[in-house]
Amino acid sequence: MAGRGGEPLTEDAGASSTVKPGLSGVIGLFSIELLDGPGLTDALAKLEALVVWAQAGQAEVMHLLEDRFQDEMRHHGMAAKAPAYGRRDPGTTAPTAADPSASGWGSGVGGSVGFSRLRRADEELATSLTVTEIACTLSLSERTAGALLRRSHALCRDFPDTLVAL
Repeated sequence: MAGRGGEPLTEDAGASSTVKPGLSGVIGLFSIELLDGPGLTDALAKLEALVVWAQAGQAEVMHLLEDRFQDEMRHHGMAAKAPAYGRRDPGTTAPTAADPSASGWGSGVGGSVGFSRLRRADEELATSLTVTEIACTLSLSERTAGALLRRSHALCRDFPDTLVAL
């Protein structure tokens, strides 16, 4: 088993020195009917800490999932392909058939706006794909999945210390 940062737990905690990526571990809740009042509230507090830990882990995974989709779109999306259409024939001043300056995708003022729109469309597509993936995986509506993704962004980007504390 490993801590949130991927570091191995100590040997006395029962962990080996090599850790595989992913989730593993054993959790048990045994003979709770034998606990007294304070023991039950202690068990409840420990279960809540477990739920919070799991939700923080979900936030990290959702954030990484979107990062992967965003990287994919940066390399293979519409904006990544747009510069290929903007090349001129070497040795001529005439634009090629796919010259972006003729279509509004060139390096001028209109072209940079067009490129920005392509990049923004790629980012929105990556976010939409992430939301859909989360919704399908967790059996949630896309609206709920989108809210979870926004919360994961807040934790991972804006409040990393809070995420670690969870």
